[in-house]
Amino acid sequence: MVKWIALLLQIRWHNILAMAVAQYITAIFLFNKPAAWKEILSDAKLHLIVFSVAFLVAGGYLINNFYDREKDRINRPLRTAIEANIKKSTVLYGYFFFTLLGSLLAFMVSYRALLFFGGYAFLLWAYSHKFKKITLFGNLIATLLVVIPFFGLLLYYDVSNLLIFYYGFFFSWLLFLKETVKDFRYYKGDLVMNYPTVPVALGIIRAGKLLKTYAGIGIIICLGLWLLPFSKTPKILAATVSIAYFYIFIFLRFDENTTTKSKWLLSFLKLLLITGIAILPFLF
Repeated sequence: MVKWIALLLQIRWHNILAMAVAQYITAIFLFNKPAAWKEILSDAKLHLIVFSVAFLVAGGYLINNFYDREKDRINRPLRTAIEANIKKSTVLYGYFFFTLLGSLLAFMVSYRALLFFGGYAFLLWAYSHKFKKITLFGNLIATLLVVIPFFGLLLYYDVSNLLIFYYGFFFSWLLFLKETVKDFRYYKGDLVMNYPTVPVALGIIRAGKLLKTYAGIGIIICLGLWLLPFSKTPKILAATVSIAYFYIFIFLRFDENTTTKSKWLLSFLKLLLITGIAILPFLF
């Protein structure tokens, strides 16, 4: 039982579930007509794509834990103690199993899907092995890894819409900000293990100023949802998110207590991301 719990923790099952739900919502409400939801859900290839992404991401989390176990012992000691019930060799076998299964499901869609999601699987490994250790670039890749599955759906349904593209950019910037805040949250472990994240490379104060710059850009992006002829719902979300950006930009100070501040700020940003997924059915 403990080993099964450790496995679920390592593959971040809640993140995978959230991504799967978001993919189905996107396929039904953004890329198709909601009235045809039964027909959409009867498309076997859609399910293959969603489950392919789920298995590939599960493998990605496993290989990420494989490389980061020592750092996680500092940042998340209790959780890592539970996850340590699974041997590193088992983690590797699990990674290969999930990646192979996800690639096989993609091949059942088409060879183009195999090439697309095969590249995605490679990027998941490259991020854990190399890219995440490159200052700033790691955050950009982490954001891209969340967006790629939705881009795959967009290609599958061959959709072109200004709101979808702009909302995707708006959502991606919020993800990018979350990844940056996460670097502050796990600053101690990154510093000890010499991971050159932005706070480690620049220092807390300078990195905080950079985060405020990101927040300022986020406010400008939110204004786009207000000024462009979109529906009311994105405007409501934009107002909520812009308040968060404004708070970071104006009020939040980065000092020795930044780790504590970043903990609740990271939770708040996650809540905004979940809200962004929840309102997808109401965008049009």
